[in-house]
Amino acid sequence: MGGFMLQFVLRLLWRLRHGATCYPSFMEQLAPNAIAVESRVQVDGKVVTSRGPGTTMEYAVALVEQLYGKEKAKEVSDPMVMRSNHADEYVITELNPVEWTFDDCPKRVRERKPKKAKTKPLLPCCELRSCEGHHRQTPRPVGLTPAAAAALSPSSHSVTTPDAQTGSAIPGVSDLILVPIANGTEEMEAVIIIDILRRAKANVVVASVDDKLEILASRKVKLVADVLLDEAAKFSYDLIVLPGGIGGAQAFANSEKLVNLLKQQREANKPFGAICASPALVLEPHGLLKGKKATAFPALSNKLSDQSEAENRVVVDGNLITSRGPGTTIEFALAIVEKLFGRTKALEIARTTLFISP
Repeated sequence: MGGFMLQFVLRLLWRLRHGATCYPSFMEQLAPNAIAVESRVQVDGKVVTSRGPGTTMEYAVALVEQLYGKEKAKEVSDPMVMRSNHADEYVITELNPVEWTFDDCPKRVRERKPKKAKTKPLLPCCELRSCEGHHRQTPRPVGLTPAAAAALSPSSHSVTTPDAQTGSAIPGVSDLILVPIANGTEEMEAVIIIDILRRAKANVVVASVDDKLEILASRKVKLVADVLLDEAAKFSYDLIVLPGGIGGAQAFANSEKLVNLLKQQREANKPFGAICASPALVLEPHGLLKGKKATAFPALSNKLSDQSEAENRVVVDGNLITSRGPGTTIEFALAIVEKLFGRTKALEIARTTLFISP
């Protein structure tokens, strides 16, 4: 909440002397003007307040209830698959556990030599006696937004490798996560996944499957990708994560380039995942769930060939992770953080966002 808005709310609370809550670090500022209450969502008369990113869904549902009544709030919240015990630690169902690790060496696109390579390939770090002297700054690739350029720029353990199709130099980057979006993508799922992973300091590239960077999400929210998928597909990734939304999932399923990236990910035994409609509409029909346990949006879980774990909120089976809907997205993203960076980091983010009790 900005300073001006906070002062406005405080003046309003002072007049009404209502109970209120906010992010824990600012609770003392409430004291002179209102009754400070340590609740996740506080409704007092016409004043509704909440604590942080992890309480936002509860806050939004409370606003719906105040405006339109309990029945409408239930109609909105039930399909979101929200948690009943909001402050509790999240739980994941893990089968066939394997360690997820980032590849410290830069990654190459599949070996398909161009007719005339303009740049001689450099060996990955693991094939060099010493990495010193081989790292170099690479100009920002044409057409990338600043966010994508930052994510795709060489890290301290990267070298320049050629694009397998054009032979032009592109930066090989480790610790890279791809999150595709498309018209009809579920905006809460996309934004929460990106947000939580970036809080964990992961390099996240948001790629539009459509022909322009800006997409119109399922609830008419406009999202702007870092890069088009055509550009993003020149790189390989440590993890690919699909948000849901019926329209977005259908666009993913129809994207040959994205499906090929997912198939390469599975063939390389590298992590990939999906939430909501995407496990049922993207992974299942393309054979990416073969031999795997998964979950999906409740109304679509009957499309899964194996529904034995479909009632669980987050399911990890080896290098695959799936989840159910908007209300499970924070748990889904935290589970990814836990697999990549450890439970301590995941719980740290869960507490600072107020998803669980601090």
